[in-house]
Amino acid sequence: MAPTAFIRGGRLPGSPAGMGVLESWRTEVPHALTSSGRRNVRADAVFQDKTAGVPLLMVEVDRATESAHVLADKVGASADFYARRVRPPGQPSTGRSTIGDLNTVPFWETLYPRTGLPGWPPLAIVLTGAGPTALDNRMRSVGQLSREFWAGTEHADYSYGATDADDGDFYLDFTAKVPLVMTTLDRLQQHGPMGPVWFRVAQHRGGEPEPLLQALTDTHTAAEYRQRRKQRQRAAEAAEAERQRRKAAEQQQLDEERKRAEWFRSRKRKVKKLARQWDEPKTADER
Repeated sequence: MAPTAFIRGGRLPGSPAGMGVLESWRTEVPHALTSSGRRNVRADAVFQDKTAGVPLLMVEVDRATESAHVLADKVGASADFYARRVRPPGQPSTGRSTIGDLNTVPFWETLYPRTGLPGWPPLAIVLTGAGPTALDNRMRSVGQLSREFWAGTEHADYSYGATDADDGDFYLDFTAKVPLVMTTLDRLQQHGPMGPVWFRVAQHRGGEPEPLLQALTDTHTAAEYRQRRKQRQRAAEAAEAERQRRKAAEQQQLDEERKRAEWFRSRKRKVKKLARQWDEPKTADER
């Protein structure tokens, strides 16, 4: 059901085309959470096609038959799958355990190599099995319950007098977070996967649906923050340069005023001296 809705595109006139072909999809794909394979998270569908702009997409179809907590747990299981690390394929075991991330690679990259993704693969949840209001409420509940797995770490900048992140500047770090998007099957069938149907579950995103590629694009990134910081630094440097220019101009004006005042005082002294000389009694020879 899910691959068909993605491939066909939207029913409404003018809707964007679908994404990929049937060969781009695999269904019911298990992903092991442990080396024994006894615990795994199963993706309802996996999409792979770099030409679509989405090199790898995990899809979960939710029919509202279980509680929102169960669906949120699946987001957490996806995070566990992405976080799992193993020895690189082909590297012989040394018989010693690895320490942290040393000499290990993400397990998901061994299954899906060369995706070019900057972070973890995105997870798309398609909801059906209830009315529009109930499904929208379910999306909000799942987002709240799974926050720890998708929420970017907020780094605030209080360096210019702000006392709260909302008053200052900040960026979100989505490292080791699941890029999570959700929609309903009805929206997907009407507008297609590249239409404005996806709700990105992330801070400061607003509540409007977006096309898939736009929804998967992180906002409030560190790169954007650094650019704004450079702009603030340039503005501060320009303001300081202007302050120094005005200070120098004011100092020059004061110096010129002092020179003029000194010139008038000197002129006044000379005039007084000449006046005194003129008023002094003159001798017969001077007459």
